[in-house]
Amino acid sequence: MTVRLGWRALVVPAVVATVAAAGVIGGLLWASAQRPGGHVREYPAGQVRPGGAAGYGSAPSFTLTDQSGRAISSAHFRGKVQVVSFLFPYCTTDCPLLARDLALLQRALAAQGLGGKVEIVTFNVDPGGAGPRQLAAFLGQYGAAADPAATPHWHFLTGSPQQVKRVVRDQYHVAYWKVAGADEGAGHSNALAERAHADYDIKHSEVTYVADGNGIIRYLFTGPNAATTATLLNAIRQIHGR
Repeated sequence: MTVRLGWRALVVPAVVATVAAAGVIGGLLWASAQRPGGHVREYPAGQVRPGGAAGYGSAPSFTLTDQSGRAISSAHFRGKVQVVSFLFPYCTTDCPLLARDLALLQRALAAQGLGGKVEIVTFNVDPGGAGPRQLAAFLGQYGAAADPAATPHWHFLTGSPQQVKRVVRDQYHVAYWKVAGADEGAGHSNALAERAHADYDIKHSEVTYVADGNGIIRYLFTGPNAATTATLLNAIRQIHGR
């Protein structure tokens, strides 16, 4: 399940300066709101926001594990456009829709000769409950080419809860947290969720980024209808000057 966070048009100078100094998402504007265990950094909902020449800062460095069980570092994506998303594998609301759009994007990029220039990079916001086997099953059921040998590559990344928190929450500033006993109810088909019978939900902010070959984040997509196959493809083509 995703949390659609409101936009308050508020800049927190000290926070922005700190993040800019770290070189990660430095240009974002956000406000903060209380949540269990800390703060949610809020993003403007339902928007596609080009980052301009300076972009939104740099994508972070990491080494995590993809759906094949292979260790993948951020250096693996150097020179490629990255489409960066954050998904809960047992979701039955918005995550399946984004997964379908990303699978369609994967095929569209290959058809347009851009497949070798793009990497789809997805982070698992449930590292304690889903490992590589579940991530591979999730990708496959939405028509994605889950095999890392596919073009363009799609890496669904996970690690220890501490490793994922460092990248997703601390560096990408995407909030997620577990709600015990939550029931998402009827929604979109997710056979993996039906088999797992998970008795919890992972709430998370719905944000998708597109970074250029230098790792500079050029586009920010927020809300459930912003990161579609068409809007993502358009951003990728703009980066490649098409």
